[in-house]
Amino acid sequence: MITRPITLIAMAGLLLGFGSAHSYADECPTPAEPVIQVKLLAPAAATNPSLSRAEITERSKQQSQGEWEEWRVSLGRTEIELSYDMDASAATAGDGHGGYCAAIAAVEVAVRLKTTKYIASELVPGTCMYDAVSQHEERHVQVIRRYQSQIEERLRRAISATARRPAQAPTPSEGVVTVKGDLWTVVKDTMETLVVALGRDQAPLDTPESYDEPRKICGEAAYNAAFAN
Repeated sequence: MITRPITLIAMAGLLLGFGSAHSYADECPTPAEPVIQVKLLAPAAATNPSLSRAEITERSKQQSQGEWEEWRVSLGRTEIELSYDMDASAATAGDGHGGYCAAIAAVEVAVRLKTTKYIASELVPGTCMYDAVSQHEERHVQVIRRYQSQIEERLRRAISATARRPAQAPTPSEGVVTVKGDLWTVVKDTMETLVVALGRDQAPLDTPESYDEPRKICGEAAYNAAFAN
């Protein structure tokens, strides 16, 4: 399982807003490629065995996107906490018509990704059922890691394309607000697109067949004991 929605958006030191219509934006020169920095902080997935079956099941139920069958009991789940912020600077110059051209000169995006595997506290480490549940959750972690490797490339591509489009405004400050606001929208949309795709690719891992794997691996007795009161 994976928590959805998982996007926690933090934005520090950035004024959001949009300037007036870009009357002469096409007459602004194409800006130089901005300095782009993307910092990804993603420690290795942590295993947390402190929650009970009931607590993990409740978390799964709360985050379920569809109808939750009351008979379902979760022995494990994988959650991520995702946050990001952006700091950008812009340059301005007269547009020759009494207004100003503005463009992004430098941008830094910091992305923080924390992954936690929860294993029911009723399961004893080292037992077949504990290992089977942990292996299932590790598959979710591997999907997360695949998407993690795409974050920097996708952000750089989206930021570069947006920063190449200058904005025209009546004053320098309005131009700066416009290009920063446009850029933040692109960063946010890029991250949200990744989150949606991640959730979609996690879903095939949680099927009746995958839930039955521990029974086949560990046997009927061990499987039933894992759900015993």
